[in-house]
Amino acid sequence: MKKILLGALVCAAVAGVVYYIYDSESFKETVDDLKDKADDALSKVKDRFGKKQEEFADAM
Repeated sequence: MKKILLGALVCAAVAGVVYYIYDSESFKETVDDLKDKADDALSKVKDRFGKKQEEFADAM
């Protein structure tokens, strides 16, 4: 099982490198888009956590 997962990880890494070499501009746009989505998701989680923390503090 570990060998299969390691093989998949290596294949994904190689595919990423090939994609970067082939079209670096598109690769950078894709990575920037993923970073923006990750930042948005983190902001939503922080907001929800903050609201729950306030509700808990008010309940005490």
